[in-house]
Amino acid sequence: MGGRVIVAALAVLAALVVTPVTPAAAADLVLDVLTVPATAEEGQALSATARLRTTGGPVAVEALTVAVRDSDGGHFDFPGAHATTVPAEGYTFTTGHRTFPAGDYEIQVAVQLAGRWLDLRPHRYLTVRTNPVTFRQEFSGPAGAGPNYGLSTAMWFADPCREGCTGSLTRYSPDQARLDGRGHLALVAERVADTDTRCGGHSCRYAGPRLTMLDWVGNDGVAAWSQQGGHVSVRLKAPAGRGLRPALRTVGADQASAGLATAGGIDVVEAPGHRPGFVRQRVAGSLGFSRTVPLPGDGRSTDWHVYAVDWRSGPDGYLKWSVDGVRTAELTAAQAGAAWAAFRRPHALVLELAVDDAPTEPDAATTFPATALVDWLRVQRYPIQ
Repeated sequence: MGGRVIVAALAVLAALVVTPVTPAAAADLVLDVLTVPATAEEGQALSATARLRTTGGPVAVEALTVAVRDSDGGHFDFPGAHATTVPAEGYTFTTGHRTFPAGDYEIQVAVQLAGRWLDLRPHRYLTVRTNPVTFRQEFSGPAGAGPNYGLSTAMWFADPCREGCTGSLTRYSPDQARLDGRGHLALVAERVADTDTRCGGHSCRYAGPRLTMLDWVGNDGVAAWSQQGGHVSVRLKAPAGRGLRPALRTVGADQASAGLATAGGIDVVEAPGHRPGFVRQRVAGSLGFSRTVPLPGDGRSTDWHVYAVDWRSGPDGYLKWSVDGVRTAELTAAQAGAAWAAFRRPHALVLELAVDDAPTEPDAATTFPATALVDWLRVQRYPIQ
């Protein structure tokens, strides 16, 4: 009786033992196709497609994946590893998407058989380029030069502020933006006696700069420069004082035809002078998204800071704001819903120093002239998805 039990137990154990992979099983697998781009840009979402077949019968694999190695041997595999059986007639699969840092990569299909990983030939090679800088301005030049100094073609124009300028006591003029001769663009707001120009229900009592890349005066609001998506950043030092509000924004390049509600806009930064420990980051248009966030490390906007937004414009995209590299706010396409259409179009840039109306209009402690300094402005391109 005991002998029969032992024999039966050994039979069960034998059934559980994984059959070792024979060289023939591995040799039977053939990679017919491995499709992946040869070049891409940093941050571009990629996937890979592969087709395998066997020269004999079906081959069961414990795992099948598209493995990626950088030049230092680092692992950047595509998502979607899975077990399957590859039939003689062929098996095609597509990985999930992922992004890659700039660099060079070797890509291969790898299969796991009996606990051993084997790679299939041929391999593919991918070069990921750094996201190119598409607009840069360092504001080097003589004191008193205008904001277009050093550019090969004029990019900045006077903004008549047809939409989105409610709540300001500012008569906007490009003459209020000049290089300071020390590598900065000075945005200057000052008191004026202007009884002819109206700012809402009041006479405009201040002059300040509002520069736009939409040529409203000479070209019906056509954009001199625009881009869909990207990394927009500025190094800015804001003035303190109630009523002062420097800002860098984007605005839909088709605002002239579509209107602001449809064209949309992104406030990369808005620095209210009455709260120098905080900045506002928000969007314009039909979506009411606005965040007032503290500066990291108890910072103050009256010091130099780098303000930025990462803008991925695809259907699964996002806006991610940061200050000095610290994430401060985020809006996703899923949260925005149909309003995300405003961020799937090219935008131009707007740079300004406004003086606010009530309830945050200047008081006796606000000093004029008031100056915001811009050290540099940069935009990098992300792939449109």
